[in-house]
Amino acid sequence: MDSETGLLTDAAAIPKHAGARGFVGTLRKIFHPALIPAAAFFLLATGLIINWRIIGKYWPTGDEPHYMVIANSLTRYHTLETTPAYRDMFNTTLLALFGQEPGAHNTHAVAGPHGLYSVHNIGLPILISIPLMLSGVTAARMTMALIASGLGALAYACAGVFTQDRRLRVLLAIAVACAAPFLPSAGQIYPDLPAGLLFGLALLTISRGALGPWDAPARPMPQALTAAAIAFAPWLQIKFAAASLLAAAGCVCWAGTPRRNIGARIAIFAMPLAVSMALLAAYNRYAFGNLTGPYESGALVANWHALMVLIGLHIDQFQGIFVLDPMLLLAPIGVAAMIRRKPAFGVFFVLLYASLVVPNAMHPNWYGGFSFAARFVLSGGVLLILPAVYGLRVLRASKSAAISLCALSLCVQAAYLAKYQSLTFSLYNQQHVPFIELYATLFDPLQKYLPEFCNIDWAYRYLPNYGWLAGLIVLPVIGWRQARPGHDRPPSSRLAWVLAAGFPLAGSAAAAVWQPATTKTLVYAGANLPGLTGHVQGNGRVAMPGRDQPNFLTYGPYVSLPGGKYRVELVYASGGASSQHVGDWDIVSNAGTEILAGRAAMPGTGGHPATLTSEIDIGSARDGLHLEIRTMFAGVAPVDIESITIQKL
Repeated sequence: MDSETGLLTDAAAIPKHAGARGFVGTLRKIFHPALIPAAAFFLLATGLIINWRIIGKYWPTGDEPHYMVIANSLTRYHTLETTPAYRDMFNTTLLALFGQEPGAHNTHAVAGPHGLYSVHNIGLPILISIPLMLSGVTAARMTMALIASGLGALAYACAGVFTQDRRLRVLLAIAVACAAPFLPSAGQIYPDLPAGLLFGLALLTISRGALGPWDAPARPMPQALTAAAIAFAPWLQIKFAAASLLAAAGCVCWAGTPRRNIGARIAIFAMPLAVSMALLAAYNRYAFGNLTGPYESGALVANWHALMVLIGLHIDQFQGIFVLDPMLLLAPIGVAAMIRRKPAFGVFFVLLYASLVVPNAMHPNWYGGFSFAARFVLSGGVLLILPAVYGLRVLRASKSAAISLCALSLCVQAAYLAKYQSLTFSLYNQQHVPFIELYATLFDPLQKYLPEFCNIDWAYRYLPNYGWLAGLIVLPVIGWRQARPGHDRPPSSRLAWVLAAGFPLAGSAAAAVWQPATTKTLVYAGANLPGLTGHVQGNGRVAMPGRDQPNFLTYGPYVSLPGGKYRVELVYASGGASSQHVGDWDIVSNAGTEILAGRAAMPGTGGHPATLTSEIDIGSARDGLHLEIRTMFAGVAPVDIESITIQKL
């Protein structure tokens, strides 16, 4: 074991029974302890999937049906051109579009040089295509859960940073992995969690070289798996290309042994990624007519809203990774210690984590749109497992302390599991919640005392947010002090621990005295709304004929409203004449199943701003779930969506 980092060498990691003979020794080799947390994760995740299927919750929504369209196109029509598969979906499941011809205006696809190709990458559909063909949606979800169960094995491997005790490693792995947001998201058909596992494997390979000694024997198979994982990640989603490049660079710098020169490491880790990226570029050129695919400039936004989302992905009571999985609160301590003890690796970890989380925070489909909470932090959250367990090592936690932390975390997760079964509780994202009390939470009695980063109108005036953020900032300070070189057991700072706990408590206490005033009027700038065509320009979202395909210019904001009457105003401008039909708009809820205002025409405005108004009557909170105002760009004249306003009457 390395005296400075506490990481196990491969020699130390060899089990004592490695030379065991007979049936028992064989069983021990086959049934590795890492399988226990993996199996626990899979059983819990599939239990949720089956239970939700029985009670009729969480049918495929958002991007999920469109990933399945690609999978069906592969297995049924043996092509990635999605027109036939979309036609099947229109005529069987999406009856609102029965008989319509699929096109860019009513699908998640782009009309390219060779047909209609999905804007979603094809890696995930390849993984679920066979199960989906054989047994349908539930089989596809269980396949996703099976892939995600690798998180348990990964957590077991990371736990070796802290202890050689196999039972304790199993307990740590279960506590940190069988937790929100990983567990409920395991069956969702999105690429974020699988990508996190791929980069988690790469990080584990890199850390063994960067933090541990270099006397480990070469392991060709794990290195080959790591190289394959890094190369495959961009096929899950092109946004993972930057993280793949960083991971490949990290492997070239640190993975392997001194006997393997840098040329060999480049051949093992960098060349497969280069080939993979070249093939992906070739596919994009064939399908979309360009090397980078269907994505356009202006897809990411840097503003106060993005900063709110970035913070919320960490400490928001519904979205925050540190609130949902409290064991990961040890990660800031571990990261700071890594930076002090091994600066190059510590900085590398921060860059890798940021490459996964920061672009998601800047995406105007805030928090991941109509998907489960915390989806946009899943891939980065997997990486936090290693520094979280390393944080235990830095704090020199005793075995009994580690067991106590695990027990406390498991109790919290058990309460979460009970909440997941509620018919009235929804795991779907909520944005721009007009009233604090309407925000979804896993902590009903404590809701108003916990951080909420769901509404830009008052998030920066909500006192618990500052208290919890200040407490989070103190944690790296503790890790930095504990990692002072030359001190085998540096004294802990009682003041730092008091501040780490005191700041959140002070902010929460302030919430009992003062709450920010909320408004009954919600205003959404076009720049803050997601879309499938066009780009952000100033405060609006603009589409130009000839450059942008006809499609949804804006959609969302997926706000959930209580029952009542509301006025919805759409402010837009178009260069078309007033007699010209430049687009359409409608108002729906519940993933489009409830039509609150049917499709209405958007005439040209001669380049001047104009306002369209519609009044809607929401019978109950259930009818107002995830309200969505959709604008369609017709492709005949420029359209600029300036803002959308929702006012309670």
